[in-house]
Amino acid sequence: MIVNAHEHLESPEEFPAYLRIMEKTGIDRVLFVGSGNATIYQCKPHGFDGYHERNMVLLKGLKRYQDRVNIFPTLNPLDSDNFDRLKKYIDFGARGIKLYYGLASNHSQGPWHTMALDGPKMAPIFEYCCALDLPVIFHVNRVSFYEEMLRLLEAQPGLKVCFPHFMVSSKNRHRLRRVAAILDRYPNVYTDCSGGREDHFMPFCESITRRPHQFRVFFRKYSKRIMWGTDIVITKAKMATMIPYVEDMVRWYRNIVEERNYTTPEFTGGKEMKGMGLSGTTLANIYSGAFLRFIRSKVYESR
Repeated sequence: MIVNAHEHLESPEEFPAYLRIMEKTGIDRVLFVGSGNATIYQCKPHGFDGYHERNMVLLKGLKRYQDRVNIFPTLNPLDSDNFDRLKKYIDFGARGIKLYYGLASNHSQGPWHTMALDGPKMAPIFEYCCALDLPVIFHVNRVSFYEEMLRLLEAQPGLKVCFPHFMVSSKNRHRLRRVAAILDRYPNVYTDCSGGREDHFMPFCESITRRPHQFRVFFRKYSKRIMWGTDIVITKAKMATMIPYVEDMVRWYRNIVEERNYTTPEFTGGKEMKGMGLSGTTLANIYSGAFLRFIRSKVYESR
């Protein structure tokens, strides 16, 4: 089984087309994370605009696909009713939450890092998640907010959290060793290998090409804590005109873990790159095992 453990969806209307892509590229299951308009439409000033409405539309509109879809709605940490909203989302089928306020923008400008990661306003949310073993996907730039990340993990040792995109910290050997140190110290921490669109994903692939052995060893050692995902952002526009692009991106993401040598899609210039060539239990963990452990909670027993 292959699970895409990190993706965005504009609305349920786009899912039938995306489901066909899943079937064509061998994806069995997908986790959609909640998104504000800034993420869906690439318009940063709009930040969390539309996030609650989109959360509810996805939870309601995709319920009939619950054997293939899981949803992690997002929360704006500045909102005063987050605790009640989280309970409502769970009642509607949410299996976890997605947070963004570890993105690398400062307090004064927003819209993301508007408070410290371990700020008191979000503490009740984290405590509730700990009580339910409810998983959290928390986009955090480790380099920018390392001390805040550690304070949060020390304050909430029971928090099951995925810091995606290798904690935005795979550029060199030293940074990847820091990620390993966090995984070693905090057994409830996960990460994923999603990277988004091609201009964001390419630097990660170049890092693997330069250091395939280091990444291969890392993935084998931590395969039970690394999930596979894409983070491409599925929109109405992409499903109308860019289905081949999305299919090629999904295959590219598969190539980095399955192949030792591969060629990037034509729209990137068809570059010759090195992958990790993983197989067996390691690949099974990354494709589904880590996800199934991560998503299991007191409100949801994953199958």
